Amino acid sequence: MGSLRLLLVVPDRILRRAVHLMLVEDDYVVHTAKTGQETMQLAASWEPDVIVLDVAVRHQGLDVCQQIRAWSDLPILVLAEHGQEELIVRALDVGADDYLMRPAELGQLLVRLWVMLQRRRDLMTKSRVVHVAGLTIDLVGRRVQRSGQLIHLTPKEYQILSMLVNNPDRILTQAQLLAGVWGSEAQGTPILRVMIGNLRRKLEPDPARQTIIETVVGIGYRFRVQPDLVALPG
Repeated sequence: MGSLRLLLVVPDRILRRAVHLMLVEDDYVVHTAKTGQETMQLAASWEPDVIVLDVAVRHQGLDVCQQIRAWSDLPILVLAEHGQEELIVRALDVGADDYLMRPAELGQLLVRLWVMLQRRRDLMTKSRVVHVAGLTIDLVGRRVQRSGQLIHLTPKEYQILSMLVNNPDRILTQAQLLAGVWGSEAQGTPILRVMIGNLRRKLEPDPARQTIIETVVGIGYRFRVQPDLVALPG
């Protein structure tokens, strides 16, 4: 697929150097930034394919995510330390696509990046009919079927499913789903848990396994396109 352009925003010099070397070896073209302002300038002028951003960079990480998302859909992966779960949720709410906790195996970063970039390519050419785990989901006709049999969903259930399907393999936070379905003033999660439970009973081959709709504990939910296979390109 050729060299991909990656903007790396990691203040820690040792970590930045380690990640930079690994990415270059994997055929990425890497530019680095140290501040939010520098990140915004490079994102606009250099036009990277993906950004890896320390969520706490000079306390501007959240602002960077939000501002970039206002004019671009390029993938953003945020890095955070254990104990910064609240920052992760806020970053996902304002536009980050995925996250990775530090310290982590750097190989995990390559996998996450590949999944994000593959998802973006798929979204650019995707059919409006999605096939997964024996289901056929028609996003235009608003119909869900298994083996030709129509599965009845309530309007709210379909709205939740549609949001998840339109963001394959991306974590949507509880706040994002609540706002998207019930409006920006929606609060609390009990109704969302009930709706997700209903969807699992109707859609999952085994509701206990979370094959299609995955719970990301303390953060939100993810629609899994390839639930049992995550691999680097050969």
